[in-house]
Amino acid sequence: MTKITQTIFNNNLNSYSILKGFNKFYSTNNLVVPERKYQNADIEKVQILKENKNKFGIYRWINLVNQKTYIGSSASLEKRFRGYYSINHLESHIKRAKSQIYSAILKYGYSNFSLEILEYVSLSELISKEQHYIDLLKPEYNILPAAGSRKGYKSSPETVDKLREFSKTPEHIERLNIHNSSIEQQERLRMHNSSPEHLERLLKNSLSRARKVEVLDTLSNETNVFNSINQASKFIGCSETAIRKVLKDLEEKKVSRLINQKYLVRPLQGNN
Repeated sequence: MTKITQTIFNNNLNSYSILKGFNKFYSTNNLVVPERKYQNADIEKVQILKENKNKFGIYRWINLVNQKTYIGSSASLEKRFRGYYSINHLESHIKRAKSQIYSAILKYGYSNFSLEILEYVSLSELISKEQHYIDLLKPEYNILPAAGSRKGYKSSPETVDKLREFSKTPEHIERLNIHNSSIEQQERLRMHNSSPEHLERLLKNSLSRARKVEVLDTLSNETNVFNSINQASKFIGCSETAIRKVLKDLEEKKVSRLINQKYLVRPLQGNN
């Protein structure tokens, strides 16, 4: 090999090494153009918290060492990220439930993660948009393939944090006040104005809609299963109508709502 050929070979080899290293730290995934990108989650912490104050959105953590990712959503991005930046918060949560992203951050450190805001969205779009990005990008750190879903009797730390944030938003508080004060009155008015035939239909529908439900206390992270909405309503201390309204919103609008600012009710599969 001549001296000139050797020089060209070495230059090409060096270029290849640089490009290989570059690809290790930058995602080549062009499916999504994020609204914001922070290449070093450690150095850019202050900017991350400042720019995402009072915003709803879908975010993605990217491990720069192995390119594994996690996608989540939050009704309060700044508060959510403050949770990620608290070592005590991460450690206490993974003692109660599995979290691959929490464990990865603790293992690799913030400097080995980049953070993207995939999209700023409205509160009502959080779950549907999160599911869209999970389906599209297939993040490895997401334990559950469905946004906001769970299997078993323990919620993931991310889900519990998300529900706590949502329960404090002005939109949820407003809905809760309307929900607690007017639904039963509206139901009584409808019943009063109903014909006997309609009342009979309502009774039959009520009996046919008896369903097994799961109630999660988002403050204690404990779950109870009840064979009927009636049993669940007595446990929570609310009306059956309140639970049915929440289940209806979940099924039709894909919107999860808390009852009494802490209880999440979900239907169980296999109901008659």
